[in-house]
Amino acid sequence: QAPAAAPDSGPGRQAEAGGGGRDEAAAAAVAVRVATASQRWLYMTDDQVAAEVTDIATADAGPRMAEDTVAEIRSARDQLGMSPGRVWWLVRPMASKVERANEDSARVSVWVVTVLSASEVAAPQSEWMTITVDLDWTPDGWRVDDVRESAGPTPMTGPRDDPWNAIPFDDALAGFVRLDGEALQPARLP
Repeated sequence: QAPAAAPDSGPGRQAEAGGGGRDEAAAAAVAVRVATASQRWLYMTDDQVAAEVTDIATADAGPRMAEDTVAEIRSARDQLGMSPGRVWWLVRPMASKVERANEDSARVSVWVVTVLSASEVAAPQSEWMTITVDLDWTPDGWRVDDVRESAGPTPMTGPRDDPWNAIPFDDALAGFVRLDGEALQPARLP
């Protein structure tokens, strides 16, 4: 089971999607937020996901991106919702790189790791990927025009690391609070 709501969701946070300025740093900040958004979206309803995706996307890309994202998140939510225990779904940025940027558009690649575990549904696992975000500058700020994922780069595990099963993994992390400040409490996914 998972937290009932993401700590940083809601209209106030959606408004930040456009970034503060027309520079590379603002474009990179938007790309990082987009690359890690699936963690927030897992705990939202389909309508909330569609609204947030539409809000951060260009007018042309919004409908397609909202439809695709809602379908992906719904599938994950349905599968993970079958777990009788806590769901660990953490998506963290490791680094970003502005591939190109000018006054009208930017392309930013974000290297992320996703940690997932859900007893009886998903063994503890990590997935490393690079998410490339194409952004267009609009009167409302940076907006997403396209998002692509590619595998890796993936580091090896440490020499003392052994795989864990979901229940001992969850038990070992009992009482921990995620670094974003959200306590992990049993609750149902929407």
